[in-house]
Amino acid sequence: MRNLRDREVYDNELRRQAQIDRENSSAASGVALGIAIAGLVGAGIAAYAFFNRPSESQAPRQNTVIERTREIVPAQPQAPDVKAPDINITVPNPAPTQESELTQPESNAQRSSDSDSSTSSPNPAPPSENP
Repeated sequence: MRNLRDREVYDNELRRQAQIDRENSSAASGVALGIAIAGLVGAGIAAYAFFNRPSESQAPRQNTVIERTREIVPAQPQAPDVKAPDINITVPNPAPTQESELTQPESNAQRSSDSDSSTSSPNPAPPSENP
């Protein structure tokens, strides 16, 4: 009985080892195939670059100089500066009416009270007059 069990364990170990070997072989094949494809692509690029380079026996190219000029055109024509004329207008003072005469004594009274307060303040405000 013991011999049978040893035989099963041995067979299982052989199968597992065979599967590991297949997986390793498959991975190695994939890596080798990838390296081969990359080498072929690299060789193709190198050959393309080698055969498409300019040969030294050809005459040198002449350089063409292209000059650029700028023409500035104003967007809108500018109008000349026109100054407004100086006009002096003098307005005569109207003759005092009765209402303004009545308010003047009050404003005089305010001026006298303002003059008292103006002595205490350094910058007095000028009294306003109502025309």
